[in-house]
Amino acid sequence: MIEAKELRRGNIVGRPFYNPHPITPSYEVATAVIHALPEHSARITELYRNEITKIDYADLQPIPLTQEWLHRFGGTMNQESGVWRFKWGQNGVVFVFLHQGYDQYAFELGNGFDKPVEFVHEFQNFFFALSNQELTLTP
Repeated sequence: MIEAKELRRGNIVGRPFYNPHPITPSYEVATAVIHALPEHSARITELYRNEITKIDYADLQPIPLTQEWLHRFGGTMNQESGVWRFKWGQNGVVFVFLHQGYDQYAFELGNGFDKPVEFVHEFQNFFFALSNQELTLTP
């Protein structure tokens, strides 16, 4: 579950839904973008759609940050070091891929200090806080 205070307009989150397929009905999660954050529920659209839907904050799900998402946000990875780079400003922000028995991502902030980031919306928020720029999603 995601708390409303963690979200801002433009964040990418998961929206659960029931797929009533006649042979294999299932619960699934669609990728959605936050458009508005009123008091009790968010206004979202599914990725690459225009229809705005109202959803309770309790129903939103965080999306795990993966290499696919980092690539879709325009990052490039150095295959030898595992370091992801996202360009902004003169030097660019460096996003570091750490492997500690499982995949974990963290912003490297210098002097060995890093900020772990587990979910897509956390990555978006942290990148914006550092750069004052939105990440652009590529299809």
